[in-house]
Amino acid sequence: MFWDTSIGVLSFVPNVSIFTKYEFPRGSISNSDFMCPASGDPDIIADDVCDGVARDIGFAETAVQSTPRWSGTFQGALRSGAHDFRLTACYTDGINQLVGDLTTQQAANFNHQEGLWLLDFNYSWQINAASGINASVRNLFAEEPPITTGGNGAFFNRNRRTYSLQFTHSFAN
Repeated sequence: MFWDTSIGVLSFVPNVSIFTKYEFPRGSISNSDFMCPASGDPDIIADDVCDGVARDIGFAETAVQSTPRWSGTFQGALRSGAHDFRLTACYTDGINQLVGDLTTQQAANFNHQEGLWLLDFNYSWQINAASGINASVRNLFAEEPPITTGGNGAFFNRNRRTYSLQFTHSFAN
């Protein structure tokens, strides 16, 4: 979405991914019979397929639980002449820890970890046709990612606050 204003072009760009269902044949993933126990009724065809999303499946030692239910990037920007200001909010929904790492009560309820919101800021200035400066702060509020085991932490930004400053110049102009 873009709006022309008296101070420049204002924009908002949302990008959301939602994981609604994950189906796989029973027995095709290690421990799937434990994750999705069959009803025992031979007439139920659905028993041949295990389905769920991330924390819906009651066992957390496969890649199925390492999938966040939803994630999104929401970018707001202002372009005013040679200046660009951009705020980007990113969210990754919580994912499960290994069941063995949960308390008895958490395992019974199968609580998932909290999701993670991050906010990034970027400023750029096009000094002239050949030169520009870019400054940014990633993870503005220095949010710590959830502590996860079993490699699930790869879905979260593991860095705290980071800064960057960049000068670019093209000799082709």
